[in-house]
Amino acid sequence: MLSLHFAALTDWVAALVAGDIAPQSAKAMSAILSNPVQKLKLAVELAVTMDSMRVFVQATYDLEGDGFISPLVFDRLSALKTHVDRFLEQKSGKGGRPLYPILQSVIINFKPTPAVTNQMFAHAFECVLPAFQYFSSIFFDPNTPKNFTSILPVFESASLFDPRKIALKNLSDTRALLARLPFVSPETLDLLESEAPYYQQVARTSSIQSSEDMFLFFKLHKQFLPTWFSVSRQIALLVPSSASVERVFSILNAMVSADQSNSLSDSIEFAVMSRIAREVLVSPLVALALPLDTRPPCPRRIAL
Repeated sequence: MLSLHFAALTDWVAALVAGDIAPQSAKAMSAILSNPVQKLKLAVELAVTMDSMRVFVQATYDLEGDGFISPLVFDRLSALKTHVDRFLEQKSGKGGRPLYPILQSVIINFKPTPAVTNQMFAHAFECVLPAFQYFSSIFFDPNTPKNFTSILPVFESASLFDPRKIALKNLSDTRALLARLPFVSPETLDLLESEAPYYQQVARTSSIQSSEDMFLFFKLHKQFLPTWFSVSRQIALLVPSSASVERVFSILNAMVSADQSNSLSDSIEFAVMSRIAREVLVSPLVALALPLDTRPPCPRRIAL
């Protein structure tokens, strides 16, 4: 994978040089690519970025999507913390090298000496260390300015609205977790606790494949889980990212902006389809068979 990206980078720099585009940047990149040591370092930096950040990219895709994703947040962040902690342990010498296949492949392909190999691994770890330290501090260190540690308990409570979680949960812990939700009153808490055994029972026999399935689960069982269904609608509003909201505003902006591009095309499509429905789908014979008060108006031929 990296060889393809690296080849594209080499071709891109060559094109810059040939076209006299961004000459200073092209000159600097050419110097790196023509120096074997610097070229290896660049390849190592790209490789470790692809290896170590893959889990972050996947978590971002999951948490910036649409649907009932609030119950997934705590698990995704916990998985990232495990990934980061394992890396930091390995960096401190408590564990072996992480299983980074792209990084290992790049270093092996350059066939360096054992000493250079150790230097390249150390260089790779130093490249991603600041990002990992930032993640740990901003989400899990309460002493970090403007941290997010105070919201994690809320999302841990929201994870109870994933039927797959409640199926394995000890119900004795449920009340304490739900009490962290600021919008749940003591009376609502009592109702949630009383419905929890049935919730766990049906959750153990349900097949949940996606976030949409989770919300559908509560809609299907709202007769016997009315409180969990009601609170799940509030949980759905705990979006961990503004991405889904921004998508809605983007769609609305396209509809009501000055050009009204989407709105115009929708109006044209509706007009054409309405005309087709009158002139083609409703044939004269069918129209004559209808009662007088339900017959469609006689279509007028409109020149396109």
